[in-house]
Amino acid sequence: MRPNRFYYNKKSLRFKEILWYYITMNFKRLKICFSIFLFIFIVIFLILFLKTWFITQKILVKNSNASAPGLLYLKDLQPENLEREGDGRINILLLGIPGGNWEGPELTDTIMVASLDPISSEVSLLSIPRDLWVPLGNGNWNKINAIYSIGGSELIKKTVSKILDTPIHYFVLIDFDGFKQVIDLLGGVKIKVEEDIYDPFFPDGKGGYELFYLQKGTYLMDGEIALKYVRSRHTSSDFSRAKRQQQLLLACKDRLLKLRNLLNPKKLVNILSILGDHLKTDLTLSEMIQLFELGKEIDITDIQSYVIDSSNFLYDDMIEGMYILRPRDGNFKLLQRFAHHFFQDSFIKNENALIALENGTNIVDLARIKADLESFGYNIIRVSNAEKLYPKTIIYDFTNGTKPFTLHYLKKRFNAEIRKGTEELNSFVDILIILGSDIKL
Repeated sequence: MRPNRFYYNKKSLRFKEILWYYITMNFKRLKICFSIFLFIFIVIFLILFLKTWFITQKILVKNSNASAPGLLYLKDLQPENLEREGDGRINILLLGIPGGNWEGPELTDTIMVASLDPISSEVSLLSIPRDLWVPLGNGNWNKINAIYSIGGSELIKKTVSKILDTPIHYFVLIDFDGFKQVIDLLGGVKIKVEEDIYDPFFPDGKGGYELFYLQKGTYLMDGEIALKYVRSRHTSSDFSRAKRQQQLLLACKDRLLKLRNLLNPKKLVNILSILGDHLKTDLTLSEMIQLFELGKEIDITDIQSYVIDSSNFLYDDMIEGMYILRPRDGNFKLLQRFAHHFFQDSFIKNENALIALENGTNIVDLARIKADLESFGYNIIRVSNAEKLYPKTIIYDFTNGTKPFTLHYLKKRFNAEIRKGTEELNSFVDILIILGSDIKL
C-alpha cells in the first residue's frame, strides 16, 4: 500500500519545514483571493470617483476672481497676501433661485453674504433685499434680483462687491427643489416660529396661490414647509422673510456638520446627486473641505446677522409702476461704511494702531476720510492740518514694523510711501498719515 503523504511528511520534516509546506500549499489560493479583493476595491473606487467627478462637473463653475487668501493661506496669512481691508475674511455670496418650472426661474429670491473670519472663527450674515435698485456698470440700473439672470454669477458677485465695497470671493446658488430635497435628506431642521404666519397668497408653482398657515411654536420642518417658511412674505415683508432665511441657515449649520449625516454613504451619494442638478458654486472641492473643517470651530451663538431694509439704509420708491428700494444717501456710502464695520478685519482690530491724520493739501475733506478709515476699524485718535503742503501722501511708522497688516493696508489704500518715524514728528501715535495732493477723492 502506498504510504500516506501527510504522514510521511509529518514524520520526516522538522517544524519549520512543515510550516513552509503549508504556506506554499495555500499561497496560490491566498494570491487569488487577494487579487479578487483588490480588483473589486479598484472597481468600486473608480465608480465612486467617476460618479463624484461627473456630479462635481455639473456643480462647479470657474471662479473669475482669485481664491480667498484667508482660505488659501489659513493661519499662515501674511500682509502681502492681501489686497485690501477685509480680504482676510472668506466672503461667500449665497443665492436662492426658483429654478425648474417655477415663475421667474433665474430671479434670485434670496441674496445673502456669509462672511467667515478664519482668525477668530466669527461668522456674519448680511441679507440684501431683492428689490434694491443697483447700477449695472454700463449706465443702466435694475433690481438686484434680476442681475444673475442678466449676467450670471460673475455679474452678481461684482455688483454686490461694489455696493458693499467688500470683496466677494465665492458664490453658492441653490434652487427651490434642491433646497427641499437636501433638507429632507438631512432629517429636517428645527425652527422656532416667533409669530403666527398666515399667507393666503403663497405661490403654488402653477401660476396660482395656496394658503400657508403656521402657528407660533417650535417645529421640525421638512423641506416643503421650510421652503414656504423662508419664502412667505405677503402678510409680513421681504425684510421679515430675510430674517427667517438667516434663522433657517443657522438651523441647518449643525445638521450639515454632524458626521452621522455627512459620513452616511447613502445620504452622501443622494446629496451629491441632488446637488448636481440644483446647485452651482465656484468653490473648488479642496476649498469646500477646508470650509467644512473651519465650520466645525464655529459657535452658533456668536454668529451675527443683519438685514438691510427701509428702516436703516434704504427708502421705498417707485419707478414706472415698479416697487424698488434706493439708498438713502443716494450713493451707497453709508451702506458701505456699515459693511466695513460689520465684516471687520481682525488684523486691524488686533493690531489696534494709534493713528494720526494730517491734511497736507487745501482740498481734502478730512472728516469724510476719517469716517471712511474708522469704518474699517482704524483707530484715528487725532485729525489736524499739516504745517505745510505735501505733493504726495506719506505714512510715517513709529512702531518699527510691529503693525504690519495696518501698514500694508494703508500703503495700498493711499498708494503711499512708508517712512520710519522720527522723534520730532511723533506725538504719542503709532502711525502718522500726511495726506498729499496726489490723494484720490
